[in-house]
Amino acid sequence: MPKVSVVIAIYNIEGYLKKCLDSLRVQTFSDFEVLCVNDGSKDSSGDIIEEYAALDLRFKHIRKENGGLSDARNYGMKFVESEYLMFIDGDDFVEADFIKDAYEKMVKDDLDLCVFDYNQYYLASQKKEVIHVPFDENKVYNLKENKELLCYVGNSAWNKIYKTNLFKDNQIEYPKGYVQEDLGTTPKLLYCAERIGFINHPLYNYLIDRPDNITQGRKDRKS
Repeated sequence: MPKVSVVIAIYNIEGYLKKCLDSLRVQTFSDFEVLCVNDGSKDSSGDIIEEYAALDLRFKHIRKENGGLSDARNYGMKFVESEYLMFIDGDDFVEADFIKDAYEKMVKDDLDLCVFDYNQYYLASQKKEVIHVPFDENKVYNLKENKELLCYVGNSAWNKIYKTNLFKDNQIEYPKGYVQEDLGTTPKLLYCAERIGFINHPLYNYLIDRPDNITQGRKDRKS
């Protein structure tokens, strides 16, 4: 059983998917699996997943009918048996130490959840803007003692690593059919996590200006 499972929600992103999957193939940490949840793609995304699954046994192609980003994440979690869980949106990409730094931090500090900085990546200019999380990576937090976590921890699923049981033991899923579905999930995870940590350098690259990005008004960015 791999130490970390990475769930990727994928829907009609053939122009971005290879960059995402390539960034996982070159990870400095090797003991992981990638659950590629094909949410009913109608373009060549499925063929790309098949290509990578043939090249690297850590990549799994999970097919489902289209149900949206939340449904794809929830479905992917059904296949997770690893102790630790991470999410990627399939049009984004990650740094080479994405898994290693996150996993080692979770183990070292015995965390339930860890949040890391990320880059806003601009396709047009290919520039990165670091988005910092304003908490000290040398400390461990919890919501009972640090209520400010609710205000300053972003709701995105993808700039975090979780103990898988944080979802399963508390029956937490992503709500279907809502704009910015992470708002219905991340606060619950923060509430249930007894030990929360931070990494003060960016591990994830979020494409801020691609067409159909949710920040430009689409209801569900990935589906």
